[in-house]
Amino acid sequence: MRKESTIQKLRPSQEQANIIEEIANMLMVNRRVDYIIERMNFYGHDGEKTKALGFCATVKHAKYMAEEFNKRLSKNNGQVAVALSGDDSVEVREKYARLLEDDNSPLQYIFSVDIFNEGIDIPSVNTVLLLRPTDSSIIFIQQLGRGLRKLGGKEFVTVLDFIGNYKKSFLMAIALNGKQDYDRDSLKLEVANDFADLPNGTYIHMDKITKEQILRQLENEKFMSLKYMKESYFSFKHVCGGKVPFLVDYLKHDGSIDPVRFTVFSPNYKTYFDFAAYIEKESHPEFSLINEDESFRQIMQLLSFYSPARRAEEWIIAETIFNSKNYSAPVDEIEKKARKYLSFVNKTSILHACQTLSGTYFDTSEKTRYEKAIFNFDGTSVSFNKNTVDSLENSRFSAQKKLWVEDLIQYNLLRYQNEFGSDDYSENGTLPFLKLYQKYTMRDTALLCDYTKIHSSFRGQGLITSAKPDYFLFVNLHKDADIKDSINYADKFITPEHFQWQSPNSTTQNSEVGQNLIRNIERKIRLHLFVRKFEKVENITQPFIYLGQVSTFPDSAEGNKPITMRFALHNRVPDELFNDFITRTDKMGKNSDN
Repeated sequence: MRKESTIQKLRPSQEQANIIEEIANMLMVNRRVDYIIERMNFYGHDGEKTKALGFCATVKHAKYMAEEFNKRLSKNNGQVAVALSGDDSVEVREKYARLLEDDNSPLQYIFSVDIFNEGIDIPSVNTVLLLRPTDSSIIFIQQLGRGLRKLGGKEFVTVLDFIGNYKKSFLMAIALNGKQDYDRDSLKLEVANDFADLPNGTYIHMDKITKEQILRQLENEKFMSLKYMKESYFSFKHVCGGKVPFLVDYLKHDGSIDPVRFTVFSPNYKTYFDFAAYIEKESHPEFSLINEDESFRQIMQLLSFYSPARRAEEWIIAETIFNSKNYSAPVDEIEKKARKYLSFVNKTSILHACQTLSGTYFDTSEKTRYEKAIFNFDGTSVSFNKNTVDSLENSRFSAQKKLWVEDLIQYNLLRYQNEFGSDDYSENGTLPFLKLYQKYTMRDTALLCDYTKIHSSFRGQGLITSAKPDYFLFVNLHKDADIKDSINYADKFITPEHFQWQSPNSTTQNSEVGQNLIRNIERKIRLHLFVRKFEKVENITQPFIYLGQVSTFPDSAEGNKPITMRFALHNRVPDELFNDFITRTDKMGKNSDN
């Protein structure tokens, strides 16, 4: 019963099926086939033999295309085109894939429906024909990816889009962006700059009308809405063969949505499982029952509070405890386990992570919120809360609960390895543990400098001095039009190596903080600069990008309350990032007719 319900979810509705069939019928026109062949001849392809994949709307459409291509292009009755679908066995698909790659075979075109979105790999494909509309950026990326496989001697791939779905042309921006954490701002910038940051040898040019069309669509598209999240989730679920995706599944597929988005777009979903339970309430009603367990919900929320991982220690602790027989582990064992992930193991940070998970640095409201999940730590060993153990061992659906907790832990360890590797960003224990150009919240810095007081105190108007000798400077580069004059600071880039900054409006040059800022070198104060373009995008608070340490030009200090000063950045901002920072995208796509 439940299985049938899940399958039904993946099938298009009758209305959708009718639309797809209607589109397919419109595409099956002789002069359109002639036009496709003419365009292919015009643009050419890499290598001697055409090796093309054509993505079609329906099986009928794929068969039509293969028949028409064979009529027009086959010589001596050789088969130059074939149609494949899910009705064909894997053996049949592999057979034709080998023939397509064989330079001596007459086969040059495979027209398919979905089956080559991913799976069977044909690295020598030199032409991709987009012959069907799609609303899914995931499927669009996978179709492009069929032609982007690397192969020795392969110099380029020709991608011809014959569908040009004007209502969803912004999918091109998402696909070419190639990043999981895209947002409206970053996509606008990529479009405006012709995707200038693509790898060497890859060039994209869009005409002015196309750019304006995509920018208008991006401005109106609500990426952080429930509707969009549902579409993204079910598209990815389809890619996963219809099974409910775990977090680790998102790391396995190029172009998949960053699952953290499911937990930040709305306060209703504090964990990925919260979102999955809501979305799957009909297909998997047991998820809602599982989430009624307060102890399970709290341990998922506590761990998700530190996701995605910005340091590995909390997740190494959680993994070690989870895999132990009694959900408890000595610190020495955790320290040994950490060597698997980290090139330099800082025991102080491990102890700090134990204290963090045990709630030592939580404020009163946080201790109440996570009271059933806070870890136990006695200074030498750390363990799960008794409520967590009971939930994982002695309650209904305990096996499923274990799977979801384990998935959350493994996802964060794998993602940490992908983003940070095993490198020591703390310079052999000289904290804070910060990676250049990584994204951080204010609170993250409390964790990463082993701060031993309440972590929620790391907030405010942009200058944190409580971790002396480290000062953390947080800048909103582009202010809202209605911002108060008292906090409308004149912060700006002068060059990729120099930055103008204004102190909080209560700081004077003669104060202790003022002197530490102005004469940071002689006073041995380390100034760390974090910048974000906008405080919010689509009403979602944005993280800051760490630009490294800066030094103040002492003679540049002017005024009081605030003090204006100039910094020399220890690390020149990369051109791509600098261009992103200084380009105002919040006006692009506005004041134009839709």
